[in-house]
Amino acid sequence: MTPLAGGAPLATPQDVQFAEGTANFMYLIGSQADGSLGWAAVQVKDLQTAPAVIQTGDGSSLSHDTGPNPLAIGAIAATIVAAIGAMFVRRSRHTAD
Repeated sequence: MTPLAGGAPLATPQDVQFAEGTANFMYLIGSQADGSLGWAAVQVKDLQTAPAVIQTGDGSSLSHDTGPNPLAIGAIAATIVAAIGAMFVRRSRHTAD
């Protein structure tokens, strides 16, 4: 790691093995002025390997039925029933006043 202005490295390089299925975190800690600047490496093991392919699907799970959706029909029917019920409640309140 070299300072932005150029010159000598801040700390000596450290070799790290990046093994498959690991996550590696490098921390530069300490003080350059005190001579205590160094690397701390943390490696998390037993992770999954990166996927080689991301499945996007081919549409094979779509239903080829072109008929009406029963859930949509039920939702429409429930909305109509609720609207009619609200209309009757409003009328009964109006006539009670």
